[in-house]
Amino acid sequence: MKKRNYLILLFFLLLLSSSNITEWSAPVPITQPKETGIYPENPQKLKQLEWKKKEDALALLHKGQILWQYNFDKAEGKPFFHPLCTPDGTKLTWLRPEDHPWHRAVWFSWKYINGLNYWEEDRETGQSEGTTELRSVDYNLSEDFQATFHLKLAYHPPGKDDLLQEKRIIQVATPSNDGSYYIDWETTFTAMAGKVVLDRTPIPGEPNGKSWGGYAGFAARLDEHLQVSRILDARGKTGDLHGKPSKWLTYEVKNVEGEPISLTIFDHPGNLNHPNKWFIEKNPDIPFYYFNPAILFDSKEVLEKGEKLHLKYRLLVSPGKRDQGQLQEHWKNFKK
Repeated sequence: MKKRNYLILLFFLLLLSSSNITEWSAPVPITQPKETGIYPENPQKLKQLEWKKKEDALALLHKGQILWQYNFDKAEGKPFFHPLCTPDGTKLTWLRPEDHPWHRAVWFSWKYINGLNYWEEDRETGQSEGTTELRSVDYNLSEDFQATFHLKLAYHPPGKDDLLQEKRIIQVATPSNDGSYYIDWETTFTAMAGKVVLDRTPIPGEPNGKSWGGYAGFAARLDEHLQVSRILDARGKTGDLHGKPSKWLTYEVKNVEGEPISLTIFDHPGNLNHPNKWFIEKNPDIPFYYFNPAILFDSKEVLEKGEKLHLKYRLLVSPGKRDQGQLQEHWKNFKK
């Protein structure tokens, strides 16, 4: 009898031990924090979105219309976003306007590298003096409609060795409940030659200075049909902000129905010359609506062989206005 009781007790002890092992060895679910306003609170809204894939482009559709499209045709050399739209279908960007056919809506281009022009293109051939070569593109898509692009580019004189190589990562966030979305643009340039000189058209006060000097880098050209309400910087200033430094800049516009929209570019605090001075065009007669955190506005930048230059930007598309408090919160999230 005692032996039987002992065996029963031993059985229950073994059972309890096995249960504890199973409990402690089971994987513990990890909840990742999500930034407020990025993931729709209503999952039904995700059903309004779908991907559209092409050989040289990827688009996110909202109710069958393009919300944004990233274009990466290797024959183009310079990848670009166009169109960027709001959920109601308002187009915000302008591709190759007649006055500046080398403007690619939302894109990145250097101006001069070692004296050659990589920005402007011959109107007949479509070629620049310097070659911007897109060598590879890969992308990953998530179930909640975020996209991440990995690109490799090179900059060199036609038919010659690379002067500069670039690794670029672009992340496009899931549209939020209010229809806003943002694009994070992170890139690293590496000098491949003994000395790489990144330069721009001189500004007034310099030899051969031009009123339109100073631009280069990440830029946006806005659609001709938009009505510009005002341009606002991080200090809450409006008016003539050309050549003034700011952590971010917002173009407040209206669509043809008079509804407000804002586009904001954030300049990361880790960027060279932060806060950068801005090159701004606001001319309704052409029309010419353009802005660029001009990293080389005041001076050229020289990279020695092997030296790297790291840059980060965010472009926020918002149906409706964004006040200073909202933009400051967005800035805090971005700079983390």
